Amino acid sequence: MHGRPRVTQTCDPARQKHEEEKAAKFQALLRQVLHNHRHRIFSKEALLQNAKLLELNPELYTAWNYRKVAVTHLLESQLDEAIRKSIVDNELEVVERALMRNYKSYGAWHHRKWVLHFGLSNLDKEYRLLDKLLTSDARNFHGWAYRRFLAGISKATEEQELQYTIKKINENFSNYSAWHSRSTLLSKQLQNNIIEKDTWLKVLTEEYDLVQQAFFTEPDDQSGWFYLLWLLSQTVFPSRPFVTGFWPPNGHSNLFDPNVPSMANCNILIFFSLPVCGVNSETVSMSSSSEGLNSEFKVSWISITDDSQFSKGWRAELTDCNKCLEAGMSLTLNVQVGAKPGITSRHGPLLGVHNLTVNIELGSSSCSAPEKHYSRITWPEECKQTSKFEDSPNDIFGCPSLPLQRHLEPLSEWQEKTLTNQINTCRELLELENDSKWAMLMLARLLVAYDQFASSSEHGMDEVQQLYKRLLEVDPTHQYYYNEQLSLIRFHQITVDLHESSEHFWRSDQTQNLWVRFNHLSLSKLGYFERLTGVQNLDLSKNKLQSLEGIEMLQFLVNLDVSNNHLTSITALRPVSHLPKLQALNIKWNEIGKHMIDKNRYLFPTVLNNSAKKHLKNNLNKEEGPVHWEVYEIFGRMLVLRQLDIHGNPISENEAFRSNLLLAVPSLVWLDAENVSTE
Repeated sequence: MHGRPRVTQTCDPARQKHEEEKAAKFQALLRQVLHNHRHRIFSKEALLQNAKLLELNPELYTAWNYRKVAVTHLLESQLDEAIRKSIVDNELEVVERALMRNYKSYGAWHHRKWVLHFGLSNLDKEYRLLDKLLTSDARNFHGWAYRRFLAGISKATEEQELQYTIKKINENFSNYSAWHSRSTLLSKQLQNNIIEKDTWLKVLTEEYDLVQQAFFTEPDDQSGWFYLLWLLSQTVFPSRPFVTGFWPPNGHSNLFDPNVPSMANCNILIFFSLPVCGVNSETVSMSSSSEGLNSEFKVSWISITDDSQFSKGWRAELTDCNKCLEAGMSLTLNVQVGAKPGITSRHGPLLGVHNLTVNIELGSSSCSAPEKHYSRITWPEECKQTSKFEDSPNDIFGCPSLPLQRHLEPLSEWQEKTLTNQINTCRELLELENDSKWAMLMLARLLVAYDQFASSSEHGMDEVQQLYKRLLEVDPTHQYYYNEQLSLIRFHQITVDLHESSEHFWRSDQTQNLWVRFNHLSLSKLGYFERLTGVQNLDLSKNKLQSLEGIEMLQFLVNLDVSNNHLTSITALRPVSHLPKLQALNIKWNEIGKHMIDKNRYLFPTVLNNSAKKHLKNNLNKEEGPVHWEVYEIFGRMLVLRQLDIHGNPISENEAFRSNLLLAVPSLVWLDAENVSTE
């Protein structure tokens, strides 16, 4: 554990006999204590037996509960204050002996807090004992949590506690618990408006100077670097959510046609930087004025992930638009996101108010109704002839191309100066410590933040890429994380000017389908999906993807190719199950079924905990033989899926799996180029 190799010990017969005797005595004592607990025996002898047991093993939670019942009984039967105090003092001694056995025992620390609530203890003595503990083990988080508890009941000021943290930090810069306690205290002061804004900026500047001493003294210790991350979160990194994009883009049109199922409802999409809740008709206002408006339309806000209260993407469905508008007329909607408080993430409320203007048009689209007999599509890699699509990308994105819009306020002068100072500090440290992984990692994050927030960034992403490539050499243990960051940077560079470049736009000469292709790029992580919202055909084949997280934002996606990647389980396809228009999916030549352990399984409901969806339970009840529950949970949501290619995965040869698949997806027509339609 914690990087320490396991040491194999030889068995000494004499030692083994001694351990067996100890275990027998322990079991006998445990039986006696449980007997006393069951029969509510609170004699002096019974309490001594219990104390002896806790000295041997402080982790026996039942033994601590027995003491709580016994002490409560004794205190209620005594009116003499001196006797009551002696009972409490005795409990503190029992806890102290237990902590000498294991000073990280949750039960012991909890019992000590419980005893102090009687108000009969000397808190100054508690502080002195705690100071001894934190001197011998300065980073004991139980001790620091207990100190925060003591400060609360003794009404100690936050300034006193801040002075104590600085004392422990000056003794040892590597004291992570002291840094953490300091950040907690300062955050509380800010939240309670104890510190004014101007004073807060001065405090942050002083904290930057303090932490700089730490990582210049011990550049390989993570404590100071984590505190620096917290400082940056207070300076520029927004922990609160903000709007990252809209569809359709601001000022453009959304065409709907009630005669075409895929265009029957008018949709407006809003994307956020963090999963949020509270998106509804009150927090997002819509106003309109149109001469062709016959009646009011209805608006329903739905999370893109359907089953989640929190989501990065929200969809407004405008129903009855065809009743509200006359043919050929358009409706201008003024949308205000954050019109009223209520949109919030687990980190706080939405930043700012965002305005959007959308034109809703009723008319005949060029789209035709879906074919009664679905023809198998040809994937880009299978096409004998493909050509770059040189025309306007409007046909691919479903709307006029727009430059990427920033939805963040520019940095203030103080923020920009602080961020630049930290960038320069990391560079100075790297001149002294060339292989400092923490300095490289922090510099990379700072440069990305500067590029994201600054109105005009002079720092390119080339340096960031070089830093992560260097980290792959210096710290190969975390190579997967570094490769993910490189992939995100690569994907950012590709998509930031995607509307102005045709390099990734292709047309199939056989089917005339227009594809956006990000294949053969060695991508291991994806992002920035709000830039691809209108895409219908996407090729992500021949990359290194283990997850498709975020792809659920592509609500208009019809055909998806993720063949020849590193997907290890059906559950890794969960984001795909939230794509309402998906008709064809290619997952050939992945690793599904190769690995015994499914890392995503804990995210899913099961029949065992009664949280499974109704469709899952119904299908499982019909099954005979082996059941692949994940097939029903994932593919059972894909209501319009017509084509699925799974060849090349170990699971594809499993007949029970294929049988489950056909039952879960009754709409399926093509499975690995075989027509499986029952119609």
